[in-house]
Amino acid sequence: MRNLSLSFIISFLCLISNILLSQNVILSKNPVFQAQSYLSGQVEAEMEQNNISAVSASILKNGKEIWNLNSGLANRESNLEASDSVMYLMYSTTKLFTGIGIMQLWEQDYFALDDPVGDYLPFSLVHPSYPDTKITFRMLMSHVSGIIDNGSVFNNLMVFNHDTPVSLQEFCYNYFSEDGSYYGANTTFSNKKPGTTWQYSNTAITLLGYLIEVISGEEYTEYINEHILAPLEMNRSTFYLAELDMELLAQEYIHNGYNYIPKGFRSCPMFPAGFMHSPRIEIRKFQEMLLNNGRYMDNVIIESSTLDLMQSLHYPQASSFQGLVFAYNSVYNLWGHSGGYNQNMKTHVYHSNDEKWGVSMLCNGAGDPWGLVGKMYAFAREHKCITIEHITIEDDGDLILGSNETIKLKINFRNNTLENLNDIRTELINTNSLITINKYHDTINGFPSCEVSAEPANFLLQTKEITEGFNQNFSIRLYENNILLDSLSFDIYFGNADVLVINDESNWMSDKADAISYYESSVENAGYRARPYNINRLNFPDVGFLENFEAVIWFTGMDNTEENQLLSEAKQNLISNYLDKRGRLFLSSQNVGDAIGESDFFHHYLHSNHISDSYEGILKADGTEGNEIGDDLHISLTGGSGSNNQDSPSVIEPIDGATTVFEYEDSEICAGIMFTDPFQLVFLPFAYEAIASEENRNELMERILRFLTITVEIEDIEENSKCPVIFPNPSNGMELKLAPQFKTSEINIYNVMGKLVFHKNADNPEIRNPQLQTGIYFIEARNSTETFLQKLIVTR
Repeated sequence: MRNLSLSFIISFLCLISNILLSQNVILSKNPVFQAQSYLSGQVEAEMEQNNISAVSASILKNGKEIWNLNSGLANRESNLEASDSVMYLMYSTTKLFTGIGIMQLWEQDYFALDDPVGDYLPFSLVHPSYPDTKITFRMLMSHVSGIIDNGSVFNNLMVFNHDTPVSLQEFCYNYFSEDGSYYGANTTFSNKKPGTTWQYSNTAITLLGYLIEVISGEEYTEYINEHILAPLEMNRSTFYLAELDMELLAQEYIHNGYNYIPKGFRSCPMFPAGFMHSPRIEIRKFQEMLLNNGRYMDNVIIESSTLDLMQSLHYPQASSFQGLVFAYNSVYNLWGHSGGYNQNMKTHVYHSNDEKWGVSMLCNGAGDPWGLVGKMYAFAREHKCITIEHITIEDDGDLILGSNETIKLKINFRNNTLENLNDIRTELINTNSLITINKYHDTINGFPSCEVSAEPANFLLQTKEITEGFNQNFSIRLYENNILLDSLSFDIYFGNADVLVINDESNWMSDKADAISYYESSVENAGYRARPYNINRLNFPDVGFLENFEAVIWFTGMDNTEENQLLSEAKQNLISNYLDKRGRLFLSSQNVGDAIGESDFFHHYLHSNHISDSYEGILKADGTEGNEIGDDLHISLTGGSGSNNQDSPSVIEPIDGATTVFEYEDSEICAGIMFTDPFQLVFLPFAYEAIASEENRNELMERILRFLTITVEIEDIEENSKCPVIFPNPSNGMELKLAPQFKTSEINIYNVMGKLVFHKNADNPEIRNPQLQTGIYFIEARNSTETFLQKLIVTR
């Protein structure tokens, strides 16, 4: 039963490290569900590639099942599909049950870890090369006892399709006693001194199981059933083929390159080392117990302190990955065990104590399953049991959360587990002294699996004086029966900002890439204050909200599925209405043309024809010579420090006055356009965040924002309004008023550098407080027929 040999563990760890280093909510638009389906697809692809016939697997996190899979054929001859009824031979994962069984007896003071095991055996146990060194319980469990495996004995004792006639007692006597028929001084023991050298040993754990019999007075299998399996409700798990429905037993296979070759159903007297059979759903219960510190429902299987002892290194000089039976995965900081024999059947049960997740995997077939296990690890680590689906903000109506405002937050959550949740208590946490939470907790009642909460959790905020804009992070803790189920965080922007960055992605790959951060960083680098806004999570805004900003950046493009078409009609209407009011937009979307490339919106507002869904050449683009945005810029669209979420940059061509900004390298194929009148637009049909060089990203963003925001050349301004637009003049910049005839005009205020510092739309009769600093400004008032200009002096 060769399992977890040193070379195996090293290759396993290397392989794993290489694998990863409120308005109109659409329920199908869920990045977590996309990820769950994606993981299932990845696992099934690995099965196909590695000749794995069937897989039954589970992932638990924070005590809840978040993913499972039964896929493939457990028995190809009978066409038995993988299911929760199928039984798998656990092989060496059985050792975890043996280890817990012996430590239950240790908890009852039947022995000490450093007692010589020979003192408890009915026969003598002596290492022939080191007769004075006693072999202890701790050594057996740590694989440093000097006991080794004799493969020829295993093979001779292995029987197929019926239970072994050899008892555990008989095997141990014959293998360890000097007059036993399986004994050999050089085949039962190594030449290493006990306690000094790690060497994986199935026979050492088999002896440990026999010690359970001797100490408890019960047969090993009866003890494990009574003290572990029954309390865990693992009622179908067993060591005996005679107790199984053989029609539900997973077959072992090898693969000859063309066909699966069945090997039959094995039995061997080395029960404690690897011959328990279990279905996926019962191994999930066992792992649930491990993640719950040794408890399952009202049953204490093993004390948490004992589990901690087992999941620690006892001979670090001999092994950096071996606890007491439990093995350690340093790449992911996991404890558990794997099993397998001659590549026919493999099992895997590992968990993270720190992050509270666990992966169990049972499979049959010839291939290596560690690639798919690594993908499960990655999913488990990143998954949230509960996520925020939508946040409704209720303020004074403009969504600019300013000074001395009362703000209501209504938060709808999604249950991403495979279990129904009830009475989830939520707690909102904030650390900013400018924001007071007057109502910080609420309860969600009735929270079905894979659904959004019917009622939101409600919170009440109060702001103090806010002098400059900031993005505030909030935390939410969610408790079930006073036990922390998950913790989440989200950002809300307070105060004024220069540029609105609209996150219109709903694809889990984009979330994983943290695309929004690339835009925020570049905007701030260009000297502007960015306000991030997740349009799919927060209130659906109106045009008036967009007009509060000097420019709008909108990125989207990876979620072009049938359920969630890019730039829905509502979003197209919002953008078109904004542009009709002389808007200033930078749109980055690698796939929007795939979805709406033939629409009037695409032609009349994006001023583009959609030529093809994917550019098939080298993913690089060159700026158009002499163009104020693209000139002398040469960018790579993949790799480097970019987001690496470039999927399929598309091809467009400019129409109706638009000009080319970029062309794909060594071609005349358009990779971006700009448009200047009556609105200002930059449209890139690739993911801006995927640009490889931070320097190029920053330079490009600075040029785009310069183009979008500087709309007035100060030296060209001549006042043409004898009637003042704004008074008093001079002013302190804090108490400005509009002349009555301009109350329904669009108002823009520019500083002496030509930068827009204040904007009021035509529908709003109030000017509000622009809070201008000392200096000279120019006022632009527009109505449907005329434009008025006025110089303004601000003093303090």
